[in-house]
Amino acid sequence: MAKYNKQTVEAICGFIRDGDSQKLACKKVGIGDSTFHDWIKAKPEFAELTIKARGEFHGTITRRLEGRLWKR
Repeated sequence: MAKYNKQTVEAICGFIRDGDSQKLACKKVGIGDSTFHDWIKAKPEFAELTIKARGEFHGTITRRLEGRLWKR
């Protein structure tokens, strides 16, 4: 298993927040999909942070889309 640390977690969450898939975020930080799932199971705080990052992405994209619709 790859080393779990704050920088890796922040990078993964940042990529997810920017719209990358979980799989692509893992690839960018150099961990496997299975490691991601192991961390989700073993580290509740990691699971919460990734859920929050996805929520932030969805909120951002929704605001952008609504803004563009109102400009028409």
